[in-house]
Amino acid sequence: PQYGGRGIRMAAVWVDDAAAFLSHIGPRPSDDHSLDRIDVDGDCAPGNVRWATREQQANNKTSTIKIAIDDKLWTLSEAALLLGIKRETLYMREFRASRRNLARQP
Repeated sequence: PQYGGRGIRMAAVWVDDAAAFLSHIGPRPSDDHSLDRIDVDGDCAPGNVRWATREQQANNKTSTIKIAIDDKLWTLSEAALLLGIKRETLYMREFRASRRNLARQP
């Protein structure tokens, strides 16, 4: 359900050729890195796979809340840091605003 069920596939060029995959991705930078898809809804394909830290992966999940500030998307945690407020405070402000907007819809 998390991968194939969402239509996420492995690039045909990599399916039977681990050497091609390793050539593209390169060696693991450190024990703190694991494989990650840049676009979480995209395929495991050249240009969409990287070595990422736990923090990068935590910020790159389908459940991650993103907030637009100055035409850029930030994770909730990044936005709170940028704005100088607690993450929980920003979450509650956004959650309340979303609920108010939903209540106003016909």
